[in-house]
Amino acid sequence: MAGSDGSLAGLPGEMMLEMMEEGVSIVSYEDQPIPQLFKDMTKKAVEEMEERGYASAEESEVREVNYALEPHLKHLMLSYEDAANQLVIEPVNLEDTPFKEGELIGARISGSYQDGKWTNISRFYKFDDLGVVKFFENDYVTSKGRVQKAKELINEEVNGVPAIYRVNVSKSGAALTLVSWATDSKDYKLYVEKNGAKDESVKQRLLELARSIPVE
Repeated sequence: MAGSDGSLAGLPGEMMLEMMEEGVSIVSYEDQPIPQLFKDMTKKAVEEMEERGYASAEESEVREVNYALEPHLKHLMLSYEDAANQLVIEPVNLEDTPFKEGELIGARISGSYQDGKWTNISRFYKFDDLGVVKFFENDYVTSKGRVQKAKELINEEVNGVPAIYRVNVSKSGAALTLVSWATDSKDYKLYVEKNGAKDESVKQRLLELARSIPVE
């Protein structure tokens, strides 16, 4: 399914997977194996990002970070060590990166369940300047998934890899700024509930964090 950045990752439908190249592919949204409704939504997002620097979004689409921190979901939050021990592939090491400037609140596991292990991890860091940042790491190779991104949304790069920088804003003014990119082994996303279209420092800081993540 389409993510909040407009990319497709780990699609479960066999027909859709057959229509996607293995690994990471970047194609026009018009050629993506998705319903016309989603193509129209992507077209609108592309136009809005170009015209005003942010895309319209539903309220639920800008609560990517804080929703995971709500009290009724507290039982799903693990220590990083506990979460990492339940993954098929060891997560990327962030010890010698700017992430050490933040407080690691905890982590959550998700994705595909393979022989008693999981494929995805989300880490939550609290920074003085950004607030809480969610770093999502998807081991799509183990889950036999594929990643496809709309070329019209590619507007940045992370360590030489094409990336999507996007700001989603709801009618209430709530915002979610994110950076999304993928390598031959993993799909990555960074989220923060701030408006990068209003504050250029949010964009620069988020890209700095993204580019500090070791290439795998």
